[in-house]
Amino acid sequence: MSYSTSLTYAKGRNGHNQDLHYFVDLNHTHQSSFEIPHSICLLDHYDHLILFFECQMGTGGAFVVPLFDIIVILMTLATISDHHKEQILRNNDPYNATRSSLGKRALKLLRFYIKTLKDFDHTEKRLYDLELLRCQFFIVIDQLFVNTSLKNPYASYISCLEQKSGVLGTEFITSTIGKRANFLNTILWTFSNSLQDDRALYTSIHEVWMPIQDIMLDLIELRHDYYIRNEIDKGDGRLEIFKALARSPLARFLTSMDSSRQFSRRFCGYIFIMCDYKSNLKATEELQIYPVHRGEESFSPTFVSRVRYTRDYKLQKSFLMQRRFLKICFRLYLDIPAGFELSSPSFNLEDLVEEISKNLAEFNDIKQFEAFFFANYRQSLHMMPYIAQTTLIRIFSGFIDRSQKKSISLPKVNLVDILNNADSFLTQCISLFQEGFFMLWDIESKNSFILDNMKADTCLIVLLNRMQYLNGKSTLIDSKYYDEFVSSINKNDSERRDIINRHFLGEEVSDFHSVITQLLDI
Repeated sequence: MSYSTSLTYAKGRNGHNQDLHYFVDLNHTHQSSFEIPHSICLLDHYDHLILFFECQMGTGGAFVVPLFDIIVILMTLATISDHHKEQILRNNDPYNATRSSLGKRALKLLRFYIKTLKDFDHTEKRLYDLELLRCQFFIVIDQLFVNTSLKNPYASYISCLEQKSGVLGTEFITSTIGKRANFLNTILWTFSNSLQDDRALYTSIHEVWMPIQDIMLDLIELRHDYYIRNEIDKGDGRLEIFKALARSPLARFLTSMDSSRQFSRRFCGYIFIMCDYKSNLKATEELQIYPVHRGEESFSPTFVSRVRYTRDYKLQKSFLMQRRFLKICFRLYLDIPAGFELSSPSFNLEDLVEEISKNLAEFNDIKQFEAFFFANYRQSLHMMPYIAQTTLIRIFSGFIDRSQKKSISLPKVNLVDILNNADSFLTQCISLFQEGFFMLWDIESKNSFILDNMKADTCLIVLLNRMQYLNGKSTLIDSKYYDEFVSSINKNDSERRDIINRHFLGEEVSDFHSVITQLLDI
């Protein structure tokens, strides 16, 4: 039993609330217990509110379920960082016995509840509580992306959201990102500042918007899983299933980002907005990106920053966030029946991979290029080999166009199709090395010589990584073509060093042989 299959208390389509399949009624015991956090919220005692829930964490499997309005308040608190509202937070929590800000404590609570949902351990926790908790989070995510007109579904409960206008001078998160323009701005504000050198700007997205978006993506995936499992009639024909998928949580979430016919192009422009590459996406340049909360782009006079983040750390965090957004695109595509294509969001897999690869091939920063492929490689997207291969073809094609040599033709690259055949894979790699496609030298474009070759190397490493993951390291080493493969690599490395020395390029590039040796542990 999991969060997407447990339906003991959920009303389903036969309940009195026809819109909410996951709806769970309040029993008398729980309704009376909700009066405590409700009263605390109305008094603006947010330290007491968080402490009330913190005291129930990890106590023999039991926990207190926050109702949907309390979840909204916790999420709103999580967006209030002490870096720009330090004095306001201090006034609300003058003793601060935990030595942690209200926002960070709220984030910790939200993560605890989401982990509880993912684990769905009904052997330790009460099943009613788990289904009720799922219901509350789904109400919130539906209000944001799926059914924005959804109101309080409990007639016997007066929501705090009906009695308050915000939290500590900050409007509720449902208002902040509930509108499409505001939601898109939140994403763009986060991505555009995810590699910022300005400490206040980076603190804003690192402490607030990256964690919030991570939570949002977790919830939208949980909601989508439930929808696919329970709210689509598998007995319907493929057309009806497709229509239902067009109304799915992931489809609506991505449509909130862009509903045009150029989704792939705009989407890539959004997630690569902070990267150094030649973008021809005029729409991104025309967008006005502004702080989500007024004043968050500067430090409060009483705030002292104690952490300095390295460039490598920022790259890892930024591209991990990119991965999350790409993952939900690919997830939605895989759910769509073969032969169908959504009109909103309007994209297909081939166009999206092509657009991603086109942008990657234009990257001017090898660190950013490598971070895209290798950020948290253990949880790599299964689409990465396709993206790597398509990018490799783009790099080869760009080299041919620049060289203007009619004798050079674009080679056939289908390494992804032969990942399960080490001999065929290595044979094609040998051919590419011998034909000079990993020694992309042209006198007129010598400034990009190092960069282009390092990007090509990275793409091949991604494919080699995938091959050894599928077949084991010994499969490559035991191939009868392995020695010839190593020989072609050594020759290629030698020619690269000669060009660098001969033309005084003054740059260093790692020998591909040493990379392969490290990859295969030999």
